[in-house]
Amino acid sequence: MAELVGSSVADNGILYVEKNLFTDRLPDTVLNYKIEFLGPTEQVETIKKKSGKMYLIRIVPLRIGKGTFFVNVIPFNAYYHKKNLELANSGGLKAHYKFDKELNGLVFEKADFGGI
Repeated sequence: MAELVGSSVADNGILYVEKNLFTDRLPDTVLNYKIEFLGPTEQVETIKKKSGKMYLIRIVPLRIGKGTFFVNVIPFNAYYHKKNLELANSGGLKAHYKFDKELNGLVFEKADFGGI
């Protein structure tokens, strides 16, 4: 995600990622981007500092379907309006992985972009 669309959603070299149970195991930097993991309160505070809008990335933990492992990465346009956090989704990325017996782990296969 950082390599493919990082430059279009980064804010001065920072990618804002929604904090969840999975993200505490992710690195604080990817390529040349600093990653800031934000919980709900931090999201609102950051959006307010950014004039009421910013990009917020949601990473959906690893799942399996039809024999393929995959992770969804969704960049949202995030707004704070009338005391409400609003997330507008215009698509995302689905990263596919296959299990490699020799490596005993997952190997990246492809990424699909989808939109609404």
